[in-house]
Amino acid sequence: MKRFFSTLLCLMIFTGALKAQLPECVKDINPAGGDGYPVDLCVFNDFLFFTAYDGTKRNLYKTDGTEAGTVKVKDSLYGNTMVALDNKLIIFAFQPQCGIWVSDGTTAGTSMIYSDIRIANDMNQAWKVWNNKLYFYGMTCNAYNCEVWVTNGTNAGTAMLKDIWPGVSAGIHLNYYSNFTEYNNKLYFTANDSTHGMEWWSTDGTSLGTQMLKDIKPGTANGSGGRLNATEFDGKLFFSADNGVNGTEPWTSDGTTAGTSLFKDIVPGSDGSMDNFVSNYVSIPSIPNSYLLFAAETPANGIELWKSNGTSAGTALLKDIQPGPTQSIGYWGLEGIYYAFKYYFRASDTIHGSELWVTNGTVAGTTLVKDIRTGTNSSYPDNFIAYHGRIYFTAMDSTTGYQLYRTDGTAAGTEMVLPAIMTNTDPDPEELTVLTGKKMFYRANYNTLGSELWVLDIPWYINTSSQPAAGGTTTGGGGYYQGDAVNLVATPNPNYEFVNWTEASSPVSTNPAYSFTCGQYNRTLVANFQLLTGIEDNSDHQIALYPNPARNELNVTVQGLSGAVFTGQIFSVDGQLLQSITNLGNGTNIVDISHLTAGVYFMVLQNDEKNIYKKFVVY
Repeated sequence: MKRFFSTLLCLMIFTGALKAQLPECVKDINPAGGDGYPVDLCVFNDFLFFTAYDGTKRNLYKTDGTEAGTVKVKDSLYGNTMVALDNKLIIFAFQPQCGIWVSDGTTAGTSMIYSDIRIANDMNQAWKVWNNKLYFYGMTCNAYNCEVWVTNGTNAGTAMLKDIWPGVSAGIHLNYYSNFTEYNNKLYFTANDSTHGMEWWSTDGTSLGTQMLKDIKPGTANGSGGRLNATEFDGKLFFSADNGVNGTEPWTSDGTTAGTSLFKDIVPGSDGSMDNFVSNYVSIPSIPNSYLLFAAETPANGIELWKSNGTSAGTALLKDIQPGPTQSIGYWGLEGIYYAFKYYFRASDTIHGSELWVTNGTVAGTTLVKDIRTGTNSSYPDNFIAYHGRIYFTAMDSTTGYQLYRTDGTAAGTEMVLPAIMTNTDPDPEELTVLTGKKMFYRANYNTLGSELWVLDIPWYINTSSQPAAGGTTTGGGGYYQGDAVNLVATPNPNYEFVNWTEASSPVSTNPAYSFTCGQYNRTLVANFQLLTGIEDNSDHQIALYPNPARNELNVTVQGLSGAVFTGQIFSVDGQLLQSITNLGNGTNIVDISHLTAGVYFMVLQNDEKNIYKKFVVY
């Protein structure tokens, strides 16, 4: 049920209406047209951290998305990777000294903890936060002895996990490593210990528990190639490997040597279905059945999209997008993003070039989203990220170079996203990063400001109205971010009473003070009122209760009283006596209602002449 609810929420996100919003430059860090060229965008403590060039040097900055909220954290601090680890920001720096730096987000709290260590080239993701530690492919600053390292953000807690290839050689290939993949309380990766070639390994976080999974290709030959990334699906680990007989094919493992075996020999013989490109497996959660997506190459179909239900018999070509032996998936393998029941990815056919495609796991549901660069030329969509109910990505238009695009999954809903002023034809947006579901940042060179940090700030909207319009007023509607507290209050006009809040004609609350947490979708709520009927105030005296709705105190104003003072009683809507009041005379009388919970109440006012009934609301 939990999985169904989260998937349903994704659908609500995807179909939510959007308000138009234009990208804006956060701050011109390198003025006069110079390139600030912000890099290493990283979210930490509800801020975006990055390094940028101010015209003389690179510095560490943080921003909340506003110019005033963009400040320098540390002078001359520049690296190639930043990672948030609990309450620390880990920075792999080149300058002012090569090593690992740690920051709490302040200048005073930013310092180096470990010298002469750097992270591998970030062609793939060279790190993984796991069990409150950061595992990474590290090497000394002036060498290429790349191995698996670990840090908890302290000097004492930073060390090489294991010298897999003993000595100065690299156990981890600097340019062809696999991403860390978590499975069954271990991390999996590829490494070479000098005697077995490059194979799949695992670690439980200890040196002793860092071991080769299996010598898939016996001897010093490589059983795993470069940039082969694994994933967990259906309780097993899926990855690519070459045993020397079948070529590079899909394999599966339960984490043991005996339980590691060839999953399917897609192309019989030594020419494997994954020999010539990067293999990525994507686990797709779905209702009612999940499935696995990957790319595979056959002589008849080329590199195409395949699907598996976790069994060899249930693994087959999903669709021959580029008919015949020509490939539709490129050398970099399957690249895209799963969102709202569908997977968006880059593919090409004979008519449209490399464009944005989408699949729901069926042949009929695997279709071109839009031919952005019309004809056989390719827009080559890349850098996919989900933000505010749509997929954002970069693509090349036929006339304006690489631009920022977004899509709702339809051709009509796929559009270029541009700032108000753009003079450059190729702004080349990169490093798309979302700050805790609120704002999306990226680097671009749109105009005379040079290459700087840009932000797209689109709140979710809580729209409110009254029905009938004369029945009352509402407060609290407007723009909110995911996780914000929303407090709506409905106040009836004279002679009206509040009934309920509804959404899409369905009741959601009978409390005029309706509070909830903003999700990732827009909401339209109606406060419903009705004319007061039945009990009426027919007194000659002018009596008013305010504020209404009220909290803690209620003012009872009596005007023109000539007879005896009033006494009062407060009842719940079901007739239960809750409070008695005495000596309500001319003027304003303050009644303590702090003990009453939110809801609707009646006050009965009596003297020797009249019985008067009033309704009020506590929020």
